[in-house]
Order: sequence, then structure tokens, then C-alpha cells
Amino acid sequence: MTAVRIASTKWHAWVWIAIGFMAGFIVLALATQMAGAALPTDDDEPAMVYVSSSWDGVFYVGRYFGDEPLVNVGDQVEPGTIVGTIEGMRRFEQYAGISGTIVDVLVSDSEMVYMGQPLFKVALEREPETP
Repeated sequence: MTAVRIASTKWHAWVWIAIGFMAGFIVLALATQMAGAALPTDDDEPAMVYVSSSWDGVFYVGRYFGDEPLVNVGDQVEPGTIVGTIEGMRRFEQYAGISGTIVDVLVSDSEMVYMGQPLFKVALEREPETP
């Protein structure tokens, strides 16, 4: 009688493991879909996206408090461009992560920011069209 209970318990465990994998896959697929930014399709207006905070902490527009801003409105940024510094438990550099032109700075120097909070509004660059 005990063997039947153990087999039944193992069967339920495998069902829950399968459900967990399916749920994880669905969350991953949705996160991937939401992370992708749409490229501009209209010639008149470029697509606007946001550079969001990667950490919780105090945001500095320069390397340290009071420094000159690393980027300003109208500057071109690439994925590896450092756009500011966030100081939490330690100091982190905030990268643009996208290619485009900064349209608006949404936070001021020494402002508390939270993970996912928009910091900069960026107009995406067009990808070169292939003939």
C-alpha cells in the first residue's frame, strides 16, 4: 500500500514540474515580446523609447554629484554609451542600451530612481534599408 502512495506522489510532482516549466516559458516569451522596441515605420516620425533605470538608488547625470552631464538632449547614444551613474549600495554605470538621439531627460541630478523607471526619452535611429 505504501508503494502506491509513493508512486502517486511522484506522479503529482512531475505534473507540477511540467506546469512550472510551461509557466516559466510563457513568462519568458512575454518578457521577450515586451522588451523588443518597434522600429520606426513612418518617415515623418521616429519611434520613441525610454532608457530605464537598471537599479534602485540615487541617479547622477555625471560620474559623481555635481559633475557635468555625460549626455544632453540632442546627443547621439549607442548601446554602450554611459548616460549616468546610479548609486545604491555601490556605484553602477547606467548604459543607454539602444541607438538613437536623446529627446528628453526625465530625471534630475541626485534624484532617487527605482528599477524600471524611465530616465531618458530616445528617438530610435532607423536601420539602414537593404536594396
